[in-house]
Amino acid sequence: MIILSTIYTNIFDQPLFIFYLAVVITDFITGNIKAIINQEWSSSNGTTGSLKHLALLAFVVLFLPTLSHVLESNVLSLSILSAITLQNTGSIYENLKAMGYDLTALKGLEKYFKNVDEKED
Repeated sequence: MIILSTIYTNIFDQPLFIFYLAVVITDFITGNIKAIINQEWSSSNGTTGSLKHLALLAFVVLFLPTLSHVLESNVLSLSILSAITLQNTGSIYENLKAMGYDLTALKGLEKYFKNVDEKED
């Protein structure tokens, strides 16, 4: 039990985890602002988004440290966390674009977010 406690406590020392939390919070805020600006906000959409974020956070906090412990390496866990963080970063990009922000400074990244332009048409 002490080992698991140590594993779960150590996750908060990981810079990638702190960055993940910052990205999730930013995604949550920008998603709500986007919904309000575009007059799409509803309690069911908000609840769905909140539950998705909470489920993913539970996965990150509960499963990934356990996976690292079982494999005796955190390479796979950090790779999964990196992919999840990247997906949420893409969501922030989509939210900002849908709010009408000019993201031409990030023009080189648009090829990676092709679906953003397709959704807006």
